Amino acid sequence: MPNAIERLKHILRAQTALLPDFVSVLRDEASLLAAGRTLEGLDVLADRKLSLAQQLSDLDSTRERSLAEAGYASGRAGLDQAMVDYPHLREASLGLYDLASQAASINADNGRLIALLHRRNTLALQELHRLLGNDTLYDAKGHSNPAAAASSRFRAG
Repeated sequence: MPNAIERLKHILRAQTALLPDFVSVLRDEASLLAAGRTLEGLDVLADRKLSLAQQLSDLDSTRERSLAEAGYASGRAGLDQAMVDYPHLREASLGLYDLASQAASINADNGRLIALLHRRNTLALQELHRLLGNDTLYDAKGHSNPAAAASSRFRAG
């Protein structure tokens, strides 16, 4: 069991080391979304966010295995009990909880901004359809439909 606890401590430190980068990416994402600059930089941020999220997820799986190997329940309940039994895990665990909470809050805010931008774009697209007198400017997969656009009431020349 002591080996599992030492691995757990190492994993907690690794997750805590990655989370500030993840929080930073989320803050950068929030800035771009708030400025309405959804195309400028979001692709790079999305790649970085996905990479960090995958690393954190992998560490989370490893942490869960270490908790189970040490005889603890999964999730926060198991980690909380491990902190009680092994106080040297407390600092790393609380740091992880704090950073994870920050990340969750920022990510939820970003999700709300994305939903708002999506709604705004949907309304703009509906207005474009109305102005063109055509409900099929784009097909069901979001691809342009040149035949539909050409049949609109607006004609060149």
